[in-house]
Amino acid sequence: MEPSRTPKPRAHVALQARLAACLRGDVVSDPRTEPYYRRILGLDGGPWRETANYQAMLVASWAWRVYLLEATDLKALMSLFREYLHAMAQAEKLYALERKQGMFRGECLCPDPHAGMHLEAHVALLRLAVESGRSKLRDQTLDWLGRALRLYYAVSSPDGEPWLPGLRTRTRVPRNQAAAALLRELLDLPHRRPNGRIVTVEELATPGTSRDPDYYGALRWLASIRRDIASVHAELRERATSGPFPEKLLLPLRIVRFDGGLLASLRQPAQPPPNGWLDPVDWVLVRWRQPGKHEAQVGRDWQTPAPEIPGAAQTIGED
Repeated sequence: MEPSRTPKPRAHVALQARLAACLRGDVVSDPRTEPYYRRILGLDGGPWRETANYQAMLVASWAWRVYLLEATDLKALMSLFREYLHAMAQAEKLYALERKQGMFRGECLCPDPHAGMHLEAHVALLRLAVESGRSKLRDQTLDWLGRALRLYYAVSSPDGEPWLPGLRTRTRVPRNQAAAALLRELLDLPHRRPNGRIVTVEELATPGTSRDPDYYGALRWLASIRRDIASVHAELRERATSGPFPEKLLLPLRIVRFDGGLLASLRQPAQPPPNGWLDPVDWVLVRWRQPGKHEAQVGRDWQTPAPEIPGAAQTIGED
């Protein structure tokens, strides 16, 4: 009988596990030693590979690895300094790509679970910046998160749940529970499950990732920032409610709010790629009913035009 083999975890699970290990204080592997990770970050030449959420999570865990080693591996300072420069260069590249290609890049406004992975990566980098005192990284992460939360706030229901069209939508209606968890924490709103039930403090503290049923991983990452949390919380709240929007999106977003709901729609691309976009929902019309139980309609693949809703329109993410 052949010995049983433990299946390897899927890549997104392994990358989230790396981030979880970092926040426990564990030193993860050097991504330069693993061919698949080298491929993701283009370390052998060429562009970054795989999807944007993979790249963000890997960059964040590499930055954390260097930070943790600084406190434990004093005998290898020169080698560590070179790795530090390399890892920080990857973080610089990540934020440069987000500015150049648009927030979430090729996964424009993706809902959960992928949005949760993006949020986990950037919040992990924020915590690293706060704990290590790296002011430039702190500014970059606060800017990215602040703009993301400003967008989520603009399309949120009165109970703090964002409603967005976007790419990589695997469910009938896009769900943004990770963003809702962060937004509700900043706005001091009660946390809820998608069915409207209020979530207890004990449930929020339950270990997990952004792929668990209610996607509260992002909230746990924010709560895990141990130093300077009051000022970070206040600054993110201000940015979410009155700060700047993302400067660019791959597909600009149009929002019309009306009494009792909103319509959010993506601009149809003039020349879509040969294989089409990744699972697009191109518009969402939602009417507020009761917390956690709003009424939503969606359009997919630009097959059905968005409804005509009177009201002032706001466009986000145009060049």
